[in-house]
Amino acid sequence: LDNIKQFIVTGQWLLLVAIDDANKVHGCATVSFLNTPKHRTAVVTAAGGKFIYVKDNVEQLKKICALHGATKLQAFGKPSIVRLLQRLNFEPRNTLLEMLL
Repeated sequence: LDNIKQFIVTGQWLLLVAIDDANKVHGCATVSFLNTPKHRTAVVTAAGGKFIYVKDNVEQLKKICALHGATKLQAFGKPSIVRLLQRLNFEPRNTLLEMLL
């Protein structure tokens, strides 16, 4: 959490908070941006809570990322998140594998 807070405070990551009409918080997500020669990619670095990955919220996420210059949106996730995001028009591209050194 300290690292996430530091990235948000320094402006390296964007914090997005999902609220309802009564201003009740239901969840949040963080997004970082990666610049490559052909795209500025928005990467969902963390997300939690209810109703984060629903159609209307993903449409809002896309608009916000585009306002920050993004031309592509990515998210990493376990198989359950992959299935969920596929229902929202995300397409699997790669599988991330890792090991601690």
